[in-house]
Formats: sequence, C-alpha cells, structure tokens
Amino acid sequence: MMTAVKLPWVAILILPQVASRLQPYCFDQNRGSKIRRDLRARLMQMRRFHVLKDMDDPVDPIPTTIPPASETGAKSPTTGLPSNVAAALACIPLIGGIVFYILEKRDAFVRFYAMQSIIFGGAWCLFVFAWNIAHSLLSPIPFVGWLFALILWTFWAVVNIIAIILWGIATVKALSGTRWEIPYLGRIARQQAGDATV
Repeated sequence: MMTAVKLPWVAILILPQVASRLQPYCFDQNRGSKIRRDLRARLMQMRRFHVLKDMDDPVDPIPTTIPPASETGAKSPTTGLPSNVAAALACIPLIGGIVFYILEKRDAFVRFYAMQSIIFGGAWCLFVFAWNIAHSLLSPIPFVGWLFALILWTFWAVVNIIAIILWGIATVKALSGTRWEIPYLGRIARQQAGDATV
C-alpha cells in the first residue's frame, strides 16, 4: 500500500512522465496496472486539492492489447522471424541469400528473395572479377590507358549505383511483404526456388 508523501511542486509535475518511463520495466502485468491505478488515484487526490487544476487525465502510453499475429506478420517456424524481416535480411547480396536459403525450407517468399540475392550477388561478383581483369589489361596501355581507365571507372560507378538502387528496392519490397523481381534475375530466381506463382 502506498503511503501519502508530500511532494514538492516540481515532483508533482514530472510524476506522470517518470511513471510512463518506468512502466515498460514492470514485467508483472497485474503489478503494473496496480501502479497505474495508484498513480491515477494520487493524481486525482492532488487535483481535488487544486494542486493540478488543468491537467488532463493521464493516458496509458502502452496499449494493453497485443495486436493479432496477422498484423505483425506470420513467423517462420524454422528461423523464428516474420517472413518479411527474413526476406529483407535475405536480400543482403550473396551472404544473406545463402544463409536464408539454407535455413528456410518452407517459406516460399523468403526462399525466393534468398535465391534472388544469391543470383544478384553472384552476378555482382562476376562483374567485379571481369572489371578487374579489364582494368588491369587496358589501363597500362601507353597514351590511351588513361582513357580506358576513365571509361572503366565510369562504368564501375554506374553499375554499382544501379546495383545499390536495385538492392534497396528489393529490401524495401521484402519488408513491405510484396514480391518484387529484379529484372532478368528475378525470373531465374523464381525458377530456381521452385515457385511457379507470380
């Protein structure tokens, strides 16, 4: 039972803010609601004595109901993550795709994004390998090597900007729960993942 304690006016003004910040640390739901009731009773008592005349009733900052599973996304039984989060993590080129393709056996949405990431990362690695060979062969040529180097570096920058944009779009689409295919690579990923839909 709470005992009445005389508080200075500054403590009276910050009491609701302190209570709302401490509320997430109350693990016992019944105890947390008891604390809220005690705080409301204390605030009502202060209001009766005209200490807090114009203050509104305190609002519970944390909802007491938990949203249904359909709103939070279906969780995968193998990874324990919601499908959209697992698909977004699978969008990390090559590494994320390999990890989630191996871990996820049932969710076609995650497997599609994982396979698309593997193909996208493989294509990017192939581009880097080919670019390095071309740069090492063409840039040392006397008198025109600088021109080849300039063209190759411009091509490098354009391809990497396009790759980052495609990666960002795929990650955002995966987080939103919609299936999006990277042009040309998405069709191959869908066939490899064994998904005939879309």
